[in-house]
Amino acid sequence: MYECYILFVILIFLISKFATMDCNFTLFIYDLLTPQKDAYYKNSVVWIIGNSGGISEQIACHLAKYKARKLILSAGHVKSLTFIKQKCLEINKNWNEFSILLLPFDLTITSSHATIVRTAMQWANNKIHVVIYNAGLCQRAVWHDIEPEADIECFKVNALGQTNIARHIVRHLERSASIGTKNISLPIRFIVVSSLAGIMGVPPPFSASYSAAKVALTSYFRSLQGEFSKCGGIKVVICGLNLLHPLENSTTAFTGDSPNRLYGEEMQKISGHLTAERCSELILLAGSKAVSECWIERQQAIFYLTAACYPPLARWIIREQLMNR
Repeated sequence: MYECYILFVILIFLISKFATMDCNFTLFIYDLLTPQKDAYYKNSVVWIIGNSGGISEQIACHLAKYKARKLILSAGHVKSLTFIKQKCLEINKNWNEFSILLLPFDLTITSSHATIVRTAMQWANNKIHVVIYNAGLCQRAVWHDIEPEADIECFKVNALGQTNIARHIVRHLERSASIGTKNISLPIRFIVVSSLAGIMGVPPPFSASYSAAKVALTSYFRSLQGEFSKCGGIKVVICGLNLLHPLENSTTAFTGDSPNRLYGEEMQKISGHLTAERCSELILLAGSKAVSECWIERQQAIFYLTAACYPPLARWIIREQLMNR
């Protein structure tokens, strides 16, 4: 009899959890069964690319709480990097000024990427455990008003720049391994923060260039996953999510004209979106478990994602619903 009560309580617990599920099933189970989410990042060196606030800021704060050994923070704005650094130093009292490297650079200037990677690796003594790619600018433009120059600039920020950095990191690691450099950072994990539009291939309105760039970003790193799937040296974690960027990002969204012309208006935040804090927690969890791909959003969006990615399953569900009417 007691077993029935226990099973009933467990069932109610699981139903309540499913009702508030904010990620795909694999990550949901890890979140449910992982009491110590900081274990993997303890004493690790992490490089976060795209620190303009929001998710990146929360990721850095979580890593400070998780007692990571060192952080490298990169973005185009030194002011935002300095703010995040001070915030992290307040959280982790064991860190000092030399525990966090501020490495600002422009993702669109690919000629500087080799030097940037070399600087980061030298500072970390060739021992970077995790690189988190979270750079991006959104877009607000009518499809037929978009000029090629805006497409190209949007691709540089949202896909090509981050991909090129990853290529330089892999080349650096291969060169270091070939000459017998000690303490090279293999295995290394790339955590790629993409958009749900890049996973589903169903872009939201007025963001054609952005959505196409995120599809490209996802495809680039899926290719890397495939090529290094058996060597074990590089793990790629792709996180698809849907969160409004910080205010400064939304007001500087690309339009369809020249890339120098920006949107300039605040975008209304949808109340159903997850918070940056929760997103960052799930992103780091996915990275620690080396989940090849995860989706981070409310339950309804997860259902649509499943329907988009598994059409036969979606057709079966719809057919069953129609038959039961």
